[in-house]
Amino acid sequence: MGVDRGPADALTPLRPFFERGALGVVTAMGLTFITFQGFDIIGSIAGEVRDPVRTIPRSMFLSLGIALLFYLPLLLVLMTVGLTPGQRPAEATAGPLADTFFATAASNYLGGFGFWLVTAAALFSTLTALEANLLAASRVAQAMAGHRTLPRGLAARDSSTGVPRPALHFVGASVAILLLVVPDLGAAGAAASLVFLVTFGITHGSAWQVRRRAGLPREGVFATPLFPAVPLLGLVACGFLVLFQIFAVPLAGGLLFLWLGFGLFIYFGFLSSRAQALDAVEVGEDPSLTRLRGKEVCVLVPVADPTRAVGLASLATALVPPGAGRVLLHQVVIDDGQADVRLGLEAAATTLGNALVRTRAEGVATELLLSVARSPWEEIQRMARERRVDTVLLGMRAVSPDADGPVEASLTKLLEGLPSDVAILHTPGGSVAGFDLASVRKVLVPLSGDHDHDLLRARVLGALTRFGASELTFLRVLPSGSSPAKRREAELALRTYQEDEARGRGNVRVVEADAPMDAILKEARGVDLLVLGITRPRGGKSRMGELLGRLIQHSAVPVLLLSHPPREQRLWRGDRRPAAAG
Repeated sequence: MGVDRGPADALTPLRPFFERGALGVVTAMGLTFITFQGFDIIGSIAGEVRDPVRTIPRSMFLSLGIALLFYLPLLLVLMTVGLTPGQRPAEATAGPLADTFFATAASNYLGGFGFWLVTAAALFSTLTALEANLLAASRVAQAMAGHRTLPRGLAARDSSTGVPRPALHFVGASVAILLLVVPDLGAAGAAASLVFLVTFGITHGSAWQVRRRAGLPREGVFATPLFPAVPLLGLVACGFLVLFQIFAVPLAGGLLFLWLGFGLFIYFGFLSSRAQALDAVEVGEDPSLTRLRGKEVCVLVPVADPTRAVGLASLATALVPPGAGRVLLHQVVIDDGQADVRLGLEAAATTLGNALVRTRAEGVATELLLSVARSPWEEIQRMARERRVDTVLLGMRAVSPDADGPVEASLTKLLEGLPSDVAILHTPGGSVAGFDLASVRKVLVPLSGDHDHDLLRARVLGALTRFGASELTFLRVLPSGSSPAKRREAELALRTYQEDEARGRGNVRVVEADAPMDAILKEARGVDLLVLGITRPRGGKSRMGELLGRLIQHSAVPVLLLSHPPREQRLWRGDRRPAAAG
């Protein structure tokens, strides 16, 4: 019995302390990481904790301290007096008894009572750990469903208890499938440790980036000490352990890549469009997200008429987050060889100055661009390409419903060459001078089922909500005589957009009409803004002019037309920052 030995003999198994050197320590760190991951579970249920800002950090540190308080003395006892006499390294006992090592070591110290004590403790700890992991995993699944990175049905909660039952059932089924598919529990544990190491590495990297971009957190919020050393050291350590474990336990590495690959396939194959749209809404509602992600939004606003400059600048400030983007106010002075360019420059200075006052009042960084060119449309296109703008915002005067009119033809040509989003604002009477974004409360959003404009529309709706829009109505016009099944399908699709882009607020309407445009104009009576997507021409004759002509000529409310470029026409989005002014 280990208890019969003296202190000197009991400590013999600990010499040498690093039996396998630094390599053994690194291996143990990777394999035992999952043992201490319980503190991470606490953060998974922050949404259900009172005063999480104060409670969550304290709970994490306490959980780590309590775990170490139990683990270290237990391991010391088992590695010394718990080993069978004559067996110097612990692996001499652990090798043939890998599944019952702790129970056997306890029996060497306490006899049969120790064996059953450790067995009972292991049973209870396993059950509690399973319960805690299922609790955390179900909340993570629910949160992912809320962000549309998992099917939206998993976000539902029981009306009486608040328990996310669909997410809980999903997690339980996933665990059962993994147990059947992966019979090697050791490899499964190593793969689980790898998953946690990857997520912890991502967390360290994100914490470093957020703190670097946002500066010091507000008073009362826990801040990582010794910044940036702690997150950077954690990122490097997690990355090193991941690489080491992948080579040390190849099966665990294979399971990790298989699981990540399966997740990427599900996301990009079925969930990415709605997840990205919802994310665009959140960015529109909370401008700080753009800054925290290290992005910069750039909006080009060509202004030709002084009466439209202020109204367009008002809308531009909604599309550009303060501190995370800029508005480019662009004036093109036409040089036709006859007009006095100096007079055009003087008028341009007044126009740009009025718009500048409006954007600066909202705290948005602004640049003034002045060009002299023969063709304003080609100059706008050139400027948008050179500055890699995200959106071009135009003000449109009243036009003829003729599809081949000069304005419509020029606009179609402009859109064909623009690799960025385009927003066109028109108000009754052709002047946007009286347009005030802060007065927009009711918004009508007709949808046709085309997904080209989802991200742009979602970002715009999020910005409108931030500025006070409170009643969004999603409209679908079906042909007269549509079947009840077709109506239900259309309403269900509208509900999806309502949940994602209006956060469940607003209304959905399905109407039948033989003239869709007339039905849209009828439903638009009484609203403050009509938001409509227009398809970018992809070859052949575009119906852009007909659409614009009908809407702009007959609409009694302001109209915001949104156009997203075809995939092959889009700019590379790696560098959001505009080029330096020359």
